[in-house]
Amino acid sequence: MPLLALALLPATPLAAVEIAATPRATALAVTSASRAVLAAPAAELAARAYVEQELVVSGTAALYQWVGDTARPATATAQRQRYAVRVLMRRPQAASQASGRVIVELLDAGNGTEAAPLWTLSGARFMTQGDVWVGISVQRSALDGLRRANASRYAALAALPAAGCAAPGAPGSSWDAIAQVGALLRSSSRENPLATFKVHQLIAAGQGQAASALLTYLNSAHQQQRLGNDAAVFDAFVLTSLSQPAALLNECDALLPAEDPRQRVAAVSEPVVVVMTQADTPWGRQMRLVDADEPLRRLYEIAAAPAGAVTLTGDSGSPCVDAANGFPTGMALSAIWAQLGQLLSDGTPMAPAPRLQRDAATALQLDPRGNALGGLRLPPLSVPLLAYGTGGQARDGSAVAGRRCALAGSQRRFDSAELKTLYGNRAAWLKTYQAAIAQAVAERWLVEVDATVLRAQAATAPVF
Repeated sequence: MPLLALALLPATPLAAVEIAATPRATALAVTSASRAVLAAPAAELAARAYVEQELVVSGTAALYQWVGDTARPATATAQRQRYAVRVLMRRPQAASQASGRVIVELLDAGNGTEAAPLWTLSGARFMTQGDVWVGISVQRSALDGLRRANASRYAALAALPAAGCAAPGAPGSSWDAIAQVGALLRSSSRENPLATFKVHQLIAAGQGQAASALLTYLNSAHQQQRLGNDAAVFDAFVLTSLSQPAALLNECDALLPAEDPRQRVAAVSEPVVVVMTQADTPWGRQMRLVDADEPLRRLYEIAAAPAGAVTLTGDSGSPCVDAANGFPTGMALSAIWAQLGQLLSDGTPMAPAPRLQRDAATALQLDPRGNALGGLRLPPLSVPLLAYGTGGQARDGSAVAGRRCALAGSQRRFDSAELKTLYGNRAAWLKTYQAAIAQAVAERWLVEVDATVLRAQAATAPVF
């Protein structure tokens, strides 16, 4: 008997039908010879009183199909198939130390190997706040990669099979599996690793290719899936670096046209936050159609941030011509997480932010020193000592180095003449910078712990 059922609520007034039972969860042991792929350093977690668990979650899921006009969510077909996905969890050791917030990140499998970019950027904040982080490996390419990495450990993993097509167009996802993992985390099941925790906020998130999959989930299955008490499975969604088309609903489907409304965020009842870096926006201009003034739908474009919100190392010994863009993207995300948490807790709306400025041909507008105009701006950009670029170049012209350097971006420190023209002297710069920090905190674009870091960095900034 299911402990927490999911129900399909069609757009037409038909009786709800159960689409899946609460899934089963089996813990995977950690040994000297077998540990989780993407495991966090044990000492790092222990220092924060956190532990890591890995599970295989299995169940049955429906295949979905688009039916009728583009404004309607997808429909679950009668076909049911088994799945078994990997869940990686990092949580406080004691339930009493947990915040009640759970971030469920669809792990990014865009390059054939999995990554957890949101944990990389925000994991320290999650642990400081007492949040639980859950990474889900759900796409076929990810599950295949895990089996290749450790065949015995991940032998039980199984993606939802394709619907009989001869040439699948993309790795498949099980949309019901995503919801069922969420349902498990809210359930009283003994197999729920959070059974002794109080879950107040369950937030689904993804970056890059995973954000594209989450967009399709939002526009298809999420609108119909409900818990046994008729509540939505997830309380909010965060999609970062949404610069690719929406993922295919089924492996056999054709890619949706660029102008199709299902390429954009649907008007769902839960908050949806889309976060784009400056480097992402040329490939995600359709997301500029998201209304940034609705309390439940926000679009943030982080000025100066490099591609994918991931900073790579760049120095004189790197394959890149310039130093990597070191802009603190994670600080912007910390403020966004904080605002979303406040919205969910007491209804305080998230603040809107201006878009990056573009001309009539959609080209990014820059100031005389090469920094972008507009967008969500942190003090290192509003009172800058550097010019931040988002398209670094490789020294040798190789494809691999070119990709790496493009992701890393670039930065250039202003010379003494530029700094004196801008600020006159260091004391004047420091006064202006400290005021910008205070303003960012007051406007909720900077959390206090990050403000403290910026103040300390400013105190030791080089003299011009």
